[in-house]
Amino acid sequence: EGDAVTLTYGGRLKVKGVNAVLVPTYLKWDATQQTLVEAEIPAKATKVVNATKAKWKAGTYLVEGDVTINGDIQLTGNVNLIIKDGAKLTAKQVYASNNISLNIYGQSNGSGELNVVCSSGNAISTMSELNIHGCKVIASSSSTGNGGIGAIGTLNVYDGSVDAKNTYNGYGIYINQNGSLNIYGGQVKAEGKGTTTLSYGITGSSGVTVTVYGGKLWAGCADKTAFKSGTSGITLKKGEGFTGTIQTSSDDSTYNTYSGTNTPTTKYVRVGY
Repeated sequence: EGDAVTLTYGGRLKVKGVNAVLVPTYLKWDATQQTLVEAEIPAKATKVVNATKAKWKAGTYLVEGDVTINGDIQLTGNVNLIIKDGAKLTAKQVYASNNISLNIYGQSNGSGELNVVCSSGNAISTMSELNIHGCKVIASSSSTGNGGIGAIGTLNVYDGSVDAKNTYNGYGIYINQNGSLNIYGGQVKAEGKGTTTLSYGITGSSGVTVTVYGGKLWAGCADKTAFKSGTSGITLKKGEGFTGTIQTSSDDSTYNTYSGTNTPTTKYVRVGY
């Protein structure tokens, strides 16, 4: 696209013309190169259309333009969701079961958006893996004791922006027992609200680790603390080679560098700013 290409033809026939076709691509994480790489959008990807609700079996789904699911999206198999630049998918809930994964992909500009606003339960929930490779993901819940992203085994964020929150009384992100949140790039914001036993920016069962390898993390709860603490609390750490600092605040205004070895117990914590 805009680049010169040289073609060499060694046959006997005369070439009268060459047609160039732009192949649509999306970005996905390459674990070997530790970076995002382009991949061709499958020709058989299912185009997502407006509906009252949706049930997606295993496969690849493509969002072009503005699409609204007025109810829930249920995943019955491992799903790849590609959201093109400038496109937006709106839904009330996205959920699966603990043995199912969801991969969310964007394109080069990262301007695609998934917007899930839930009033009963978690906005995005109950998956063995949730992998976000790009675009904008907004997950918001107003349900008591729930949150934006909940009941996830492993949450990997490679790029894009993630905004997970409870607007009434609950958590931003909840990770299952012995699970992990890994941030390799992009920005993650997890905001809790209220004073329930689950009202934290990031919470979960025992053995949960949050590791920042790159990008930025902001976690907070004005009414309690950014992270669940105690013997079954969250372990926050920086990945190998990451030079960003951990900072803490009591008012989300003045931040101080944190040099302790335990997970901070302040209302607000940010990493990589």
